[in-house]
Amino acid sequence: MERAKRINYSITQVDSLIKLNALFNLEEGEKLRDQEVIVQIKVPKGVVVRFDKSLLGYLSDVDNVSNTWDNNMVGRRWQMTTAGLKCIDCEGLDLSDVDEDFGTPPVPPTPPVMINNNGISINDKDANVKVDKSGINIKSKDGNVKIDETGININTKDKAQ
Repeated sequence: MERAKRINYSITQVDSLIKLNALFNLEEGEKLRDQEVIVQIKVPKGVVVRFDKSLLGYLSDVDNVSNTWDNNMVGRRWQMTTAGLKCIDCEGLDLSDVDEDFGTPPVPPTPPVMINNNGISINDKDANVKVDKSGINIKSKDGNVKIDETGININTKDKAQ
């Protein structure tokens, strides 16, 4: 509990729009201990919600009356009923968008920043950075940088430099 109290996370609400921060901050001097933030939002009966596509891969175990996979819930409107969330704009839904057989759920996108016991991984469309016990490895469309116990190695795609 003491460690959780030292996590700084903010949620912004403007009218009916709730914005969740993608990141949280730790107090200065706080060590990384695989902390995470779980946001649980309780929706009153009768209220309609729409999960923005930015939540794709972040929704987890959202109860709904049709047992729709979390990633298939984004971009649609859901109304809270006594029985749970019910889709109100799924009529005529292309069945290729829904996992009817409840097999393996869709794979969520890789988070842009991953910090765990293996190190730090930052993924962007133009570059990837990995920091682990072997060193620092940066890969981009323009070249690669590797820093390890042997030194610094820089390779660029443009050999004219």
